[in-house]
Amino acid sequence: MKIKKILSAIVFLSCPIAVSAIESNPIFQYCIGSAFLPDNSSITYISNLSGGSGQLWWKRLGQQWPKQLTNFDEHIYHSEWNNEKNQIALEVGLNGSDERLIIIGDPTTDSFEQISPSNQISRLQSWTTDGKGIIYSTRPPNEKGVNLFEFNIETGQSKRLTESPYFESLQDSNEHSYLYWQLFQRSDENLLIKDSTGTRTLISHEEGIGTIWKAQLLNEEDVIVATDMYTDRHALVLINKNQHKIIIEKADSDLVDINVSPDGKLLFAHWKQYSLSSFQILDTKSFDVLHESELPKGTLYRNAWSHNSRYLSYQFVDDTNNIYALDTKDFVLSKETYCQPSSNNKPVTAELYRFESFDRLQLDGWLKRASDKPAPTVIYFHGGPERESTYSGTGDMDELLIESGINVFYPNIRGSSGRGKKFVTLDNKEKRFDAIKDVKAIHDFLIEEKIATKGKVAVMGSSYGGYMTNASLAFYPELFVTGISMYGISDLLSNRSWFSHLSSDEYGDPESDKELLYKLSPINSSDKIIAPMLFVNGAEDTNTPVEQSTMLKGRLDSKGLKNDILIFEDEGHGIVKSGNRKLLNKKIRDWLVKHFN
Repeated sequence: MKIKKILSAIVFLSCPIAVSAIESNPIFQYCIGSAFLPDNSSITYISNLSGGSGQLWWKRLGQQWPKQLTNFDEHIYHSEWNNEKNQIALEVGLNGSDERLIIIGDPTTDSFEQISPSNQISRLQSWTTDGKGIIYSTRPPNEKGVNLFEFNIETGQSKRLTESPYFESLQDSNEHSYLYWQLFQRSDENLLIKDSTGTRTLISHEEGIGTIWKAQLLNEEDVIVATDMYTDRHALVLINKNQHKIIIEKADSDLVDINVSPDGKLLFAHWKQYSLSSFQILDTKSFDVLHESELPKGTLYRNAWSHNSRYLSYQFVDDTNNIYALDTKDFVLSKETYCQPSSNNKPVTAELYRFESFDRLQLDGWLKRASDKPAPTVIYFHGGPERESTYSGTGDMDELLIESGINVFYPNIRGSSGRGKKFVTLDNKEKRFDAIKDVKAIHDFLIEEKIATKGKVAVMGSSYGGYMTNASLAFYPELFVTGISMYGISDLLSNRSWFSHLSSDEYGDPESDKELLYKLSPINSSDKIIAPMLFVNGAEDTNTPVEQSTMLKGRLDSKGLKNDILIFEDEGHGIVKSGNRKLLNKKIRDWLVKHFN
């Protein structure tokens, strides 16, 4: 099946493109999601080097020039190579919606086959170990859960692997079983194995409450897990027959990812402390540390082993966003891509600040400063809420604002991840009022430390950060001159997204906690908002529909506030296309400059 009607034809360039030859682009370039080809000496990765949406690029390890493999209209989110043949699986956006397509094919041709159902939210998981199938997750029509399916490339048919009302994601598989993660509630997750007979076994302790960031099959009996089910911070835990053993635990860091090499001998362990990454390579039998990284300030993301277990590639974001490869034969590290920041100016270094909130709880945040004197400052709240602000910030937008004399501060309020299991629950239900109180503590800290100019502080954020922006202006209207809410909730009672039933422990139940959700909804305090607002949305957003912004904007318009809204017809929950990001960044810069002046 050719999918030219859905995506424009693939393009394989006949000659290499030098990165330096690409037309200058004010958008922050990224190189992400590396994957090894079966030859073990080449990688593909996703990049916006060509100036459009994220496309697939190829390069040989140690050589400078890459080749662009695809030229789709839509963004590529994830790729996985079949270790048995020259065949790749891609997860591709569709019309900017949260729906995505899983396609497979040979990247040197223009023919791809769609294997996931249409009109569903599907996500690529991995190839099966024999290379004959693709495992993907999707939410079937009229069902609440996101379940696992396997597509057989020989028969062209999919079979269902799991069935539940929960959110499920494959962690690992072999010829005998599937190891998968199940989200019961946002702070309560399960780890299960389904064997070849169809029997499901819960392997995480029933009394263990926490989150699982990664799990893998170590052998026929042991499962290795990055989890905080048995500790306050995410630790390396070995589970065998419903018994657990803590292998490595760090008091000040979280284990956020693990990856066992294909031959089963090496274990990659990624740790984060205040969003700064480090990693180890361990022996899987003794768990001795064979290599310890020495990374600069920044955050490591997706990693991948070569099929012969010699090389490990990973994405690292500091002032740039690039792919690196580690040769585990001698532990020599090489930089494989050269994506650049969005301007020719020297990137602004972020500094970590720690301070206390109203109840003496320690908070922290990353500051990108335009001047060593007090300056107009925008507070940018991260999404989640179980995420964290990182050293790199937002890249392209930061540079534009800094050049305009505006500081950007990225706080981690209570409820953020990376600060222990207790900290991440401090905003649950009625405690969300405390998270909103953190906003005032942040504002006061910025003024007291002479970072921000009094009377020239703004708030902004995306997703949950958009909700916090709405709440900041409703609960502390006198503190901020404006707010920019990007796909943020304004009414917790009416925003019934497809995964709301998994969030009652975090936000509250819409029936039993109706009064609480009413009070926490910024739209019900909109009469207090006095600052003009800019709203940003993707028209195809199914997580936070556009109505969440238009409702609040309508209330504020009726008060005479001069608000604005920017709706991208070809985006969903997030603005990812380069052209749209250029427009968005300029709009944000111009909006803030106008209201700070």
